[in-house]
Amino acid sequence: MEPSPRSSRLSSRRLGRRALVASAIGLAASAGLIACSQSIPSGPTAASKPVAPAASAAPAPTTAAKPAARPTASTAASSASAVHLQATNWSAVDTAKIYDKLIATFQKQNPTISVTFTAITTDYWPTMLTRAAGGVAPDAFWMNAQNLGAWVARNQLLDLGPLATSTKYDFTDFFKAGVVAYTWDGKLRALPSQVDNRGLFFNQSMFEKASVKLPALDYTDKSWNWDTFLDAAQHLTQKTAGQRDPIQYGYLVEPSFIDYSPWVWAAGGHFMNEDRTASQMTNPATVAAFQFLQDLIQKYHVAPTPDALSTQNADVLFSLGKIGMTTETISKTTYYRAQVKSFTWDAGALPAGKAGFVNQSSGPAWSISVQSKHSEEAWLLSAYLCSVEAQNALAAGGAELPSRISVAKKFWEKPDGPPAHGKVFLDGMSFVHPNPFVWNWSEIEAMLTKELGFLWDGSKTAEQVMKEIDPQMNKLLQAKAPTS
Repeated sequence: MEPSPRSSRLSSRRLGRRALVASAIGLAASAGLIACSQSIPSGPTAASKPVAPAASAAPAPTTAAKPAARPTASTAASSASAVHLQATNWSAVDTAKIYDKLIATFQKQNPTISVTFTAITTDYWPTMLTRAAGGVAPDAFWMNAQNLGAWVARNQLLDLGPLATSTKYDFTDFFKAGVVAYTWDGKLRALPSQVDNRGLFFNQSMFEKASVKLPALDYTDKSWNWDTFLDAAQHLTQKTAGQRDPIQYGYLVEPSFIDYSPWVWAAGGHFMNEDRTASQMTNPATVAAFQFLQDLIQKYHVAPTPDALSTQNADVLFSLGKIGMTTETISKTTYYRAQVKSFTWDAGALPAGKAGFVNQSSGPAWSISVQSKHSEEAWLLSAYLCSVEAQNALAAGGAELPSRISVAKKFWEKPDGPPAHGKVFLDGMSFVHPNPFVWNWSEIEAMLTKELGFLWDGSKTAEQVMKEIDPQMNKLLQAKAPTS
């Protein structure tokens, strides 16, 4: 499970949920949805560009999904002498314990391969970049879509296509969005382990008490749109005379890309053009989306201000029944199951905008370093860590949305506990929009975080903020990627 607790965020909230991402030197390309088969997806071959097919929806999970057969060491290690691998990921302590067990199982199944596994819980990207620069990068390591382009631009990631082809790796059990997110210049640069999209967690008891219709529990009800969402948020918000801030809010506006991006796309807006060469931040639809989000905070007062959140933890606010709706990944389920004691909660669909329903996905993956002297064995390890067996163990040990359709269906089509409608996360994969990640995405996101601070605090309008962002976005998009 990708570690992303709100409790670890800076009190200013302006660094957003993925503070670690913003510390990286460059970020990556995610793309739309392409057909996956036993072959690796193909795409443009222009340097330093992600595959960018149309944002057509991936098909909903089906029971006919066929998991890939687990490779064995016999295909890679014919020598009797053991091959030693280094593997590293970014994970919380509990998740690292699951990986320890998986690594032990892998070694038993592959006696000619030994593995030293290291879990990094803080400063992951600075640590990894230092190791890569020093020529001691691990053989297999944790990757995310935001950083992919920076590592590809520096020629640090192996093309996994030939390895997948030689082992006849079967991709039919994977969500298409997960595979394409790690395909750059038509080459598969990492094997996806999760496909964390967004869902709308809501306080069902609060809705019922206020006699407000529940959010849509799937993506077929188009009456669940921005208007009905705002109406619900207003009815859920409660104020006390004489107090500046409401005692109960309808919604929580998160100042991070993974949360505000679905609103922009649902409005018909864009962050940049299709070629990722020019800004689209002043596009009227983009401006309208950000103005709507600001209005939730500053005009309608249905969401906490940055000042209010500087002294109150957002997760605690929801678990105490002070927030009616919040946009989150399914990984938040573990926390809510443990902390919510006084009300019933569930998950529903994100509201539809003028462009319809839209979602965002950016789960992690496993990459292989070009420095590895044992790439075939590293592929076997990566394939095992993304196998049905491994994903079952990870999903059972902590809430996540696995990249394999069969495992995702097993745990979330009819979940054992709340949210009762966890299937909405599976359905949401059919509405994933291509991410605009480029090789220097970390710089772009840092710039967005800084400038959008003036939007969230109400000191500037969306139009003013987008005009400030536009030339900066263009300059960063025109910057040349490093070659080493």
